[in-house]
Amino acid sequence: MTTHVVSVDDHGATQSLAHVMRLLASAGLEVRPLVLSESVTLDREARQIEQTFRHTPEPLLATWRTARQLARNTEPGDVVVMSDYRGLGGIFALDQAAADPGQRRQLWTVAADSTFLRLRVVAKTHEGLPLPLESQVDWEMTQYRWSDRVITAAPLASAELAVIGVESELLGEPQPSELSDLGVDARHIWAPGPVSRRNRTGEVLRALTSVPNARVTLSDEDLEDQIWTGTAWDALRHSREVLGARVERHRLPPESPTTIVIGDPFSVPDPEIRRYRADGIPALVPAGSVASVMWPDAPIWTGVEDLARLLNGAGGRGSEPIPQIAPALRPTSRSYEVPGRARAVSVGIPVFRDVTYLRECVESVLKQDHAPVELLLVDDGSQSGEVDRILGDLTRLDKRVRAIRTEHRGVCAARNTALEVITGDSFLFVDSDDLLLPTFLSRCAAALNSRDDIWAVATWTEFFGSYNAVEAKPPFDARVGRRENPIISTSALVDRKALEAGIRFAPDLAFLYCEDWHFWSQIVAAGGKFGLVPEPLARHRVHPTSGGYMRTELAHALGRSRAIEPLRH
Repeated sequence: MTTHVVSVDDHGATQSLAHVMRLLASAGLEVRPLVLSESVTLDREARQIEQTFRHTPEPLLATWRTARQLARNTEPGDVVVMSDYRGLGGIFALDQAAADPGQRRQLWTVAADSTFLRLRVVAKTHEGLPLPLESQVDWEMTQYRWSDRVITAAPLASAELAVIGVESELLGEPQPSELSDLGVDARHIWAPGPVSRRNRTGEVLRALTSVPNARVTLSDEDLEDQIWTGTAWDALRHSREVLGARVERHRLPPESPTTIVIGDPFSVPDPEIRRYRADGIPALVPAGSVASVMWPDAPIWTGVEDLARLLNGAGGRGSEPIPQIAPALRPTSRSYEVPGRARAVSVGIPVFRDVTYLRECVESVLKQDHAPVELLLVDDGSQSGEVDRILGDLTRLDKRVRAIRTEHRGVCAARNTALEVITGDSFLFVDSDDLLLPTFLSRCAAALNSRDDIWAVATWTEFFGSYNAVEAKPPFDARVGRRENPIISTSALVDRKALEAGIRFAPDLAFLYCEDWHFWSQIVAAGGKFGLVPEPLARHRVHPTSGGYMRTELAHALGRSRAIEPLRH
């Protein structure tokens, strides 16, 4: 089996990725580099799909194009190792989870370069972001959650990923050291790396103010701050004024530093830093960093006070765990059992008065390549001769079709009625004016069986009629669900676990809005997770009598407030 290393030349992921690949290669992996092109030539079908995207942030388009490249340049059974940068592997990870077992690739993500990790370091949060950062973090988190493995060389990255429930494998190899005296001489400090919050330049300067006669050399490279206007260098003007001439900036490192202070926890120390340390120059390393694993005897600092104490001559040694190359990181052949879930799918279609598009909807369900075991048409008290006639025709059309008649209580009550009588191990609701593409159920069933913690799987939706577009969204989770509902209508395949957990549609929301959003929120609140097939396999008809057209802004606001109630607890 060949391991494909994916690197994109226009960002800083290469260093971290190369470090991990060196460690993997030392464990005996065969490596073949694969470089992604920035100018992607899409096939005709892909171009047509991309042209239909609407209200889609650029990070989504980037990860979608990357998935196309990866699928074209790798083979089933390959292991693809790539950075977490911008979540470019997010849709590829989802694609592989929903693919036929014989066509799947493994995705191993190297966690080091994401906006998520940077924000966790500089702000201790990743919520409430403006676009396009919000979308970028969405796809980084999707890539983490759907990768076969997440690997990191920094203990801090593992800790931050654990915050969002992602397990990672810490990979490292300590470097030999002959340093006998770890005393710190702070006369001339070198702080390598760009001036930035991620590199903790501000903390270095603040610590330096309490170290008499010490001076520091910083890189002349600035990174955009994105917190303050301008760069981190601009934001540090007051600290610079206090230190005055003690702060120098140069393109090259100084010839004779007496101490090195590393700030970026995720970057791999470059050859120049390693050479200085080999020559006996002590390096102070941040807790949880790659450097702390490489040099377990190095003094560790966690904040300004620690750093100031060390620079003033206080002793201190490393205490980081020393991970070793794990044999389990070798590629293994994956075996897939016959799917244990979604073998028997029940489909429900609520009906009330308007049956204009019902036949077309029913036909799209019955023609699925993964055939449902039953189709329940729930008449919500229509009291209409036309409805009776159409339901009669459809029940005679196929023995799987059953009609259930109830009093008029609204669409939520109609769906709940179907939930009480379904016989399948999973279920799906389709609005009577919507359509499913033939592979909807088979793709969703494959994704549902990819992981035990998945309770439901949706696809992207194509709008047609009065509005034509594909609105591509990330998978539903608590973070996304508090912001928006990425699942249009109720077209998601749901495991019976949700039914057994007592989850039902809220009847009063049928006359307000967002009853489906509320249903998905209950699933997440109960501990279930959502999968996503990143293809437009459901078609949502938009016409003047559609529910979205008929609701007011107040209904939308109130419905949204109710919809996210389960996610607040």
